Amino acid sequence: MKTTRAIAVMVFLLMAVSAASADTVLVKPDGTGDFATIQAAVDSVSEGDVIELADGTFIGEGNRDVIVGKAITIRSVSGDPDLCIVDCGGWGEPHVGFVFADSLVKGADGTLENLTITQGFFDMGGGILCIGCSPTIRGCKVIGNAAIMGGGIGAIAASPVIIGCEVSGNLGFYLGGGMGFMSFCSAVVESCLISGNMAAPTNMTAMPEGDLESLLGDACARWIPDWLSDPDERKQGEPFYGGGGVAGVDSSSVAFTECRISENVLGVPLEVRAMGLGGAGVSFQVGGSVTFLGCDIELNRIELPGDISDMQIAGIGAFFLETTPSLERCAVRGNVISGLPSDLLERRAQKQPPPPPLFMVGGGICDAGGQLQMTDCLVTDNFGVLGGGLFVEGWEFGDSTSTSIRGTLIARNGAHYGGGVWLARGVM
Repeated sequence: MKTTRAIAVMVFLLMAVSAASADTVLVKPDGTGDFATIQAAVDSVSEGDVIELADGTFIGEGNRDVIVGKAITIRSVSGDPDLCIVDCGGWGEPHVGFVFADSLVKGADGTLENLTITQGFFDMGGGILCIGCSPTIRGCKVIGNAAIMGGGIGAIAASPVIIGCEVSGNLGFYLGGGMGFMSFCSAVVESCLISGNMAAPTNMTAMPEGDLESLLGDACARWIPDWLSDPDERKQGEPFYGGGGVAGVDSSSVAFTECRISENVLGVPLEVRAMGLGGAGVSFQVGGSVTFLGCDIELNRIELPGDISDMQIAGIGAFFLETTPSLERCAVRGNVISGLPSDLLERRAQKQPPPPPLFMVGGGICDAGGQLQMTDCLVTDNFGVLGGGLFVEGWEFGDSTSTSIRGTLIARNGAHYGGGVWLARGVM
């Protein structure tokens, strides 16, 4: 008994010493705090320390492109992200708010709490970029940023934990207007609002030209795929453009819990109309898995130009290509296409087939792989040409598919063919 008490006392003392040894410093927007800038504070503090940011707006060098090189916490003093803002300076030149990266590029895991990050403009992760590490991002607002992928938050081979954040009004020029995950990410996203973001494929002439190698060091080049760093590669249309709210590619796996992914947009300019487009709300492609527990994927939309010939559009609410999606206790509703030409609507009213080669499938969800798992979900009020609620098709997994839809209500969806569900080749 005495031994147990002694151990408990030792543990308490160790915890007290650890807490006492952690310092807290203050940074103010006008530079009159303990350090003149956020980066100066990060460079000076030790592992486990806390950097508190006073209310106000942080701007300029040292308060953007902040590389977090230690396992520290950066948080607002007030705990109110509306009062503590990191402004990256707009879209005139490439800048990012915060970068968390692995030890080979001067970084470490860290925590970001209760801040607003806005006006970032970068290759990947316009507001926050995570590379090969596992930061925690809690209670933040990531608003009005832009990037080629992951306009708000971007992750490359990283495992961020994102909790209680608002990610809204961001722009992804290629994939993931709100969030983008690539190259074997393993992320957790809980209790987040991902709303009002846009993926807007373009001819790439207006892309940010941030230099990740210069910012982080040559070692980070090993994480960056060719299609992100080379404009010629991006013009190939691989993978599909999309993910107005969230996108994941290259064997990335993400678990969403109690999140709302709503009112995001996939815009379709004329110059990319012959390329594949998928997922105004969610787009996960090429390996990996994605799970949704108690989430709403709703009121997302694809905006079409006048000419929709040669278009391939898949999954207005969510698009999954050669990945393993699972949804439990989720609502997929009100995901639609806007800008449909009048002759297409007339054909539908007259029960005539759409004109070839139009390919527009899965108003709620398109699963091109036949691995969809749905349990106790609601799929309502979505619209597509084939499969108003769901479109499921076997792909490159061979003859074996494992689609399972249990306890799910599919109602009030609209389509030319298969108003509720369209099951294509190889689905069992």
